[in-house]
Amino acid sequence: MGQKIFPDLKRNEEQLRLIYDKCSDVVFRQFTIQGTIPMLLIYIDGLSDKTAIEKQVIAPLMWEENNPSLQLQQLVEQTIDVSQVEECCDFPRVTELLSSGSVVLLRDSESVAVSLHEQQLFCFLYLLFRCFCCCCSFLTLTPEICFPL
Repeated sequence: MGQKIFPDLKRNEEQLRLIYDKCSDVVFRQFTIQGTIPMLLIYIDGLSDKTAIEKQVIAPLMWEENNPSLQLQQLVEQTIDVSQVEECCDFPRVTELLSSGSVVLLRDSESVAVSLHEQQLFCFLYLLFRCFCCCCSFLTLTPEICFPL
């Protein structure tokens, strides 16, 4: 287990920005719930649908009437229509989830992050395409080349 998530949102953002210092496709989006509760949403551009994130995640959290006293995971489950929600407590897990195409949410004063998973087919196809581009000199492209076990 690695570095735990802090209860301070600014400190969490600083830590994640350090981790993704050289990654220009990692998006950090700050917003507030009901104008008072700071939130941070993180995703990797190209692995997640920016328009869907804005409409299905950020807008409902910002504008719908919700109970801000709920824990982050409960708030997400009651507000956002998503197939799978996972709570995580450390930065290595957050980076793993982001790399799999998940969107990660953090809220000030909570030492957890919540990831939102949708169908991972797009993510798999994107990775396969990237692998194909990297492996184009091979005559035969096999899953073992792209995804060694």
